[in-house]
Amino acid sequence: MTSLWSSGVRDDRRTLVVVFLRGGADGLALVPPIGDDAYHLARPTLGVRARDAIRLDDRFSLHPRLAPLAPLFHDGTLGVVHAVGSDDTTRSHFEAQDLMEHGGDGGGGWLGRFLRERNGAQPGALSAVALGEEFPESLRGAPSVTVMRSLDDFAVDHDDEPMLRALESLYDADTMALGGRLAPAARDTLAALRRLTQLRASPLRPRAGADYPADDFGRDLAEVARLIKGRVGVAVATVDLGGGTRTLPRAP
Repeated sequence: MTSLWSSGVRDDRRTLVVVFLRGGADGLALVPPIGDDAYHLARPTLGVRARDAIRLDDRFSLHPRLAPLAPLFHDGTLGVVHAVGSDDTTRSHFEAQDLMEHGGDGGGGWLGRFLRERNGAQPGALSAVALGEEFPESLRGAPSVTVMRSLDDFAVDHDDEPMLRALESLYDADTMALGGRLAPAARDTLAALRRLTQLRASPLRPRAGADYPADDFGRDLAEVARLIKGRVGVAVATVDLGGGTRTLPRAP
């Protein structure tokens, strides 16, 4: 415990936001190789039609429902990594999710391994934040993970300030009531609660006219934005999109 909470510098200047498409994603529908004759031979009726696709280059295009992403690709903000994934032949949707979150057969999740190995940053209560109801397997093994449905839910049940002062006195290392080795972790968590109390009082002001959808996914992304803007030490944030088996609708 001491090594995890030792002194150091928190680095939240860059935050990795991971969106897991839990419903599944057909890469040949999302970014179809329209310029490849083999694609049209393999998908004579299922494939995206060339006249509907949003061209990226001489070979690849976007599904028409992803048209808003095209400008991000052309200005160098968005990159597409082709032909990656799991070579496991399982037909289980749930086993496939586990393989992707663990990044292989090794122990823990791939994000947990990243957070354990990164240098020059002190883990804190909000180093890794998962927006949702469940602990994601990708963060398994991370030094610290906070799972929350929303910033409003991540709070003490009573008036924040008196309750926080009472909890701080319990975990005071000097009084040793509940201090000792737990005191640094407790202080960090209580400091995070205080910071989130301040964030809840400040509404999100999106930059450049960003418009978050009024659904669970949009609300989760807005909460991630509030955490990043609040400089609370978030290194990794995870958001889920979908929970059942879904495919992108075909273009009309």
